[in-house]
Amino acid sequence: MSTTSSVPGSAVVVADGMSFRARVVRFYQRYNPSKLADVDDILSKYAGRETEVLAALKSKYGPEPPAPSVTAPPPAVVVSMPSGQFRSPHDTGRVAGGGGGGPPGGLAAPPIVATR
Repeated sequence: MSTTSSVPGSAVVVADGMSFRARVVRFYQRYNPSKLADVDDILSKYAGRETEVLAALKSKYGPEPPAPSVTAPPPAVVVSMPSGQFRSPHDTGRVAGGGGGGPPGGLAAPPIVATR
């Protein structure tokens, strides 16, 4: 797999699968935001020496900031309603499944939603 980029270091992946550029940006966002404008110059100047740059950043600033975690929200459980009606927690208030027995206008009270 070859990746080309006009920004040095943007395609270089080091250790945890993150690009070298993303890791340097995380350091400066956390420890020295005024250096963010210099990231591309730093990548050019130290091309090929990525592990040395990361070691120097850790020595100067401290531990590497963690990568942002992407976690999915807990799954929603749709609870059955009387008369075979049901609602998703994402719908707009209209009752699906028909069956009548609800309030006038086809609106139903919010269902009880449980998460795991």
